[in-house]
Amino acid sequence: MIMTKNRHPMDIFRSVAHELVHHKQNEDGRLGHSSEEGSTGSDIENEANAMAGVVMRHYGKKFPFVCAIILDPLEM
Repeated sequence: MIMTKNRHPMDIFRSVAHELVHHKQNEDGRLGHSSEEGSTGSDIENEANAMAGVVMRHYGKKFPFVCAIILDPLEM
């Protein structure tokens, strides 16, 4: 489950990309049952964070207007 309330769309998209990397890792048989696999700083988490960042940079270049969306109406 990805929480979306009060989050910038780009942050939500990044979370989706991160979880999709984990899905691919699972399909490739790289996720086991170790509780340390998903811990901060683990190779699995670092890969998911890095790949999500790459996806978001590509997305931001293709759709720069999405990066400029402001959620707080007081800032408009």
